[in-house]
Amino acid sequence: MALRRFTVGVLAAALLLGAGALGGQARAESYDIRFAEIGSPRGPRAEALQWWADELAARSDGQIKVEIFWSGSLVSAKEVLQAVGSGLADAGTIVAAYTPAETPVWAVASTPFLFEDPWVGMRAVFEARETIPELEAETSKANVKIVANNTTGSMQLVSKMPLVEVADLKGKKLRGAGGWAHLFNELGAVSVNVSGAEAYQALDRGTIDGSMYSIPLVKSYKLHEVAGHLTVADMGQSLAYGIGVNLDLWESMSPELQKVLSQTSIEYMDHFAMLYLEDEKQAREAMEAGADGHKVVFHDLTEEQKAAWAAPAQLLLDQWVEEVGTRGIEGGPILEKFRAVREKYNEELAAKGYPWKR
Repeated sequence: MALRRFTVGVLAAALLLGAGALGGQARAESYDIRFAEIGSPRGPRAEALQWWADELAARSDGQIKVEIFWSGSLVSAKEVLQAVGSGLADAGTIVAAYTPAETPVWAVASTPFLFEDPWVGMRAVFEARETIPELEAETSKANVKIVANNTTGSMQLVSKMPLVEVADLKGKKLRGAGGWAHLFNELGAVSVNVSGAEAYQALDRGTIDGSMYSIPLVKSYKLHEVAGHLTVADMGQSLAYGIGVNLDLWESMSPELQKVLSQTSIEYMDHFAMLYLEDEKQAREAMEAGADGHKVVFHDLTEEQKAAWAAPAQLLLDQWVEEVGTRGIEGGPILEKFRAVREKYNEELAAKGYPWKR
């Protein structure tokens, strides 16, 4: 549980004037929130997360202060949901892939080709909580409130040779994780179990022919040094993760502080999307120009080619519906709600553009 204390100014005033004279202000509390972050303090999400913490402090007049424990220094990535729920951490970055038994509904948001645009994905999956009771219930059961969604950005394919048509994938050894491993197998490739940390050496040695990655991470992990082609297939995102806050802590906050936390968290998603898309643009331009002396050829799929790559994704959704059905959850209507809110934000993006450009 976060440390909740009366502010020094309120206490002093109460002693001098009497609590009755201050009314509701005498009950104002401060929250020192320990945030369990699984990533390092680098990149657009880290920058957005620090922005979130700074904005919370400013907008709450110092009543909400967030201390971020980077790189799993407070608890490991697999432990964040339990740690936040128990109060060992007050808030943290929660990844549904590490808690499949507890968050099976949220997990579907990371299905390949379900969401394309990062801003649309984050805002849509977060808003889906309002219309999908099962989605909110699984984190509430863990004593956690999700206040914002995250994204990895769209998955692309970095490779040693051009891979454009589905026929090009036949027999190729590709690193894939989660649903993308299954997708590659269905497309005729051979999914190889290689960790992200091992991808550079695996590509360099020819152990694999290609790997799923977002464009910024291809550059960050220097994969452009050992793989000269990148297929922009927009294969969907990992969206089943976000910012979780201890539910008891949330419920102890005043309506005013809850409003500050909610609004700042919504704006965090916009801010993160802005930073991510700019990072993606810069990374692509750098690699096309020859980052560190290594040029990458980008292959943008046509809509027809992308549809062929995406075809097996429906099988994965069917499997998910069957799996959650064994838990007594009707997956079909849930998918329809996800798609409806996705279309809402796709239409908003088409009509108005991104919020930071309006």
